[in-house]
This record gives sequence, structure tokens and C-alpha cells, in this order.
Amino acid sequence: MNSEALSRARQHIQNNQLFKAAQILLNHLEDIHSAYTDELIIYMADIKAMERTQRMGVESPDNIRREVNRITHSILQLLQEIEKEPARETSVSTSLTKHKNNIVYISYAWEDETEKIVEMFEGAARQASLETVRDTVNGVLYKGNIKEFMTLLGSSKCIVVIISDKYLKSQNCMYEMLQIKENKNLAERVFPIVLPNANLYDPVTRVEYVKYWQEKWKVLNDSLKSLDDFSSIENSQKDLRLYSDIKNVINEITEVFSNTNALTADIHVKENFKSIIDSIFRNT
Repeated sequence: MNSEALSRARQHIQNNQLFKAAQILLNHLEDIHSAYTDELIIYMADIKAMERTQRMGVESPDNIRREVNRITHSILQLLQEIEKEPARETSVSTSLTKHKNNIVYISYAWEDETEKIVEMFEGAARQASLETVRDTVNGVLYKGNIKEFMTLLGSSKCIVVIISDKYLKSQNCMYEMLQIKENKNLAERVFPIVLPNANLYDPVTRVEYVKYWQEKWKVLNDSLKSLDDFSSIENSQKDLRLYSDIKNVINEITEVFSNTNALTADIHVKENFKSIIDSIFRNT
């Protein structure tokens, strides 16, 4: 890993910008550092979880401070270990976690129509020497941590998003979209393919998605309130916080894509995804 990247990572740590520090380290890992990849992904997920908890105000300042100190110490220790490793004059890595310009992550809902488009895009991408990564093929191993993959996808430089009605109503898909949004520059990093059943160009439909997530939040919130014992519902409380985050940003996200000339899925298929691939090369 080059000294400039290490210096920038250390500077971000000093400025309490832990996610940026971890992201720099992850993006510049060489083959000899591959053992650190999983650790960095976990730290990035921990940072995002801590930030969300802090926004929700469900943890005391002391607990937040302890978590910040733990993550800071862990990343600093890892950085020091990387610094001790011998540098290579040349290193060409095929690691999927390095976000090189020829790697494209794909975010989509598991459904037949979307799967067909994903497979066709992957074929066109291979012809253009682009490597694609998606959860069910080469993104997550058997029994791997899907949340870690989602966090990694959200921080990547290039994401093709297949937006369907199911996507906008999927908890996992919207979690990925939140990760993308939290890493800024959503419009620059995301290359959308909008399916007709999403109908994002209709303001009434966009409002319906807001109502959908508001209702999901309300039903779960009412259900939790009816419980007498709250000792074993931590995961459900996390889901409630996630629903809250989604309902607060779903309109903003759908509006961004409705203002984008994403072309229709039919056009992308007929031209073998030339427009989207050209755009990826121009912007990455």
C-alpha cells in the first residue's frame, strides 16, 4: 500500500472520519493485505450502525464514545500492521473489494424479470472488460454476511441499480440504497435501469412508496408497543429504525431517479447496454 494512502487514512482518523479512513485502506489493499479485508468491512458496518444509533438517540453519549474509541483503536492498530508489511513495487490484485474502475456492483431485487436483465447486462459488461459483482454470484459466499456485502456495495464507486416495484418495497434493497446515499454522490455513482412497474415518473406513485414505508413502520411500531417484555426484540427494534430511515428518504431517492434520463429497460437491452457502459467508463 502506498504511503500517500496510509497518510490520508491516518489524517481521517485524526479528524474522526473513521469511515473514510477505513474506505481508503480498503480501496488500496494489495494482495499481501487481503487478510485485513474482512476486518475493514466489519469496521465499516460498525461505523454505519453507530452513526444510525447516534441519530436515533437510543444510546447514551458514554456508550457512543466508547464505541468510537474501540473502532478508532482497531483501525489504527490495523493501519500500523499494514505499515509493517513489506511493500511491493508492482501489484495487480483481482480482489473484489478494491473498487477498481473496471468493477461494477449490481443492486437489484430477486425476481425473474430483473434477473434476466442482470444476466444480459453481465454479458455485455464482460464484453467491455468490466467485472460485475452481485450478492448471489460472487459477492457473498455460502453463509457469508449479507449486511457486510451491502455496506461494501454502498461505498463502491460504481453501482448499477435495477429499480423495480419490488426493489422499492424490499427491506434489503432499500438498506443497500441507504448505504449508497450515506456515502454521498449518489447521482454520480449510481447507474439506474428503471423498470416500467416502478413508474417513478409519476408523482402519485412516488407518494405511494412513501405511504408504503410509513405503513410498514406504523404496523411494526404498534406491534412492538403491544409487548410486555422488550428483552428479546433487539432485531425488531433495528428493523423499526431501518423503516424510519427508509420512510424519511424514499421520496428524495425516487425523485433523484425520476429526474434522471435513465432510458427504458427495452432500450438498454436493444443496444446491448451501450449507453450505460459508456457512461460508466466516462464517470469512473
